[in-house]
Order: sequence, then structure tokens, then C-alpha cells
Amino acid sequence: METLRLFEHARHPSGLIYWLSRMARLNQKLGLEQIQAFLQNAPLNQEELLPYWKFSGSHYHRNPIYGNEHFELLLFCWHRQQSSSIHNHHGSHCGIMVIQGTATEERYAATAQGQLISTETRDFKTGSILLNQARDIHKISNQQQEDLVTLHLYSPPMRRMDCYNLERETPHYAPQRIQPSMAH
Repeated sequence: METLRLFEHARHPSGLIYWLSRMARLNQKLGLEQIQAFLQNAPLNQEELLPYWKFSGSHYHRNPIYGNEHFELLLFCWHRQQSSSIHNHHGSHCGIMVIQGTATEERYAATAQGQLISTETRDFKTGSILLNQARDIHKISNQQQEDLVTLHLYSPPMRRMDCYNLERETPHYAPQRIQPSMAH
């Protein structure tokens, strides 16, 4: 079994350690079904995630929990009116579970002329799970008064995302490199 490479916190809840070790034993990239199964079945609660419960005043905050070459688990913390850019996950599948609050997801699609248009906006309340394939284009935001906390599972770990700008006539995207959240 692969040795777990955990981040700065030595004390982890046994339930989270158990599920992460089960996933690490697969020793492969996770499909959307496996990502959904983890988020549905892992015995997570707010107390277990408190060491990673960190916010930023200016933008949402990515708090790494665990990562290896096949997947990574992060806790995102969002204050009111904070949002991601419009982006895809450039080769990584993603599952998101709402731990606290309500997440608003806006999905986009490219037209035949290459313009990006909004196709759907949905709210996800505490306990909800949303899944995104590698090339899905979306934006996540906290449009509520209370703080939002979401758990993100990426496989393989997200190292790049394409960010889109709707203010240009032609679709503009800027590849954005993501710092690895794995401990090496």
C-alpha cells in the first residue's frame, strides 16, 4: 500500500484516513463514478475538516488535504460574493460536495461561432454533489450571505485550467497553471 502523504496536520480523523487509503490503493486515476462514490460514502463531517477550514478576504481559498499522482482532495472556503473564474479542469475530472452553505454553479458552452454562452445556473445546498468532466466549462460562486465550504476531489490532480473571459468578442482563454498540492 502506498504511504499516505498528508499535509501539515498530523492528526487526521480515522474516517478520512480510511477512505483516502482505500482510494490510494487503487493506484490509478479515478473515474467520475469513483469520485461520486467517495463523496457519497466517505464519513465526513465539519469537525473532521476544521484543520483545513481557512478563508481569504479577497478570493476563495484552496486548502489541500491530500494528494498523490492519481488524485487530490481539497477544501475550498468561500466568503459571500467570492467566485471562481469561468474555467474548465483541463484533463481532470472533478467532484464537489457542498459541506456548508449553498454553491451556485453556472455552466457554459461554446457556440459554432466560438462564443461562450451561459447554458444553466443551479444552486447546490449542503450535502449536494456535483460532477464535472475534464472539459466542462463552469463557474462556482457563493451568492448567499453565509460562508460556503466545498470539498473538491480531482483526478488526476488538476495542474492546469483554462480560464475564459466573456468580455471579449472572441472566446478568450488563458491557461492557468495550478501549483501542485501534493507533498513530495
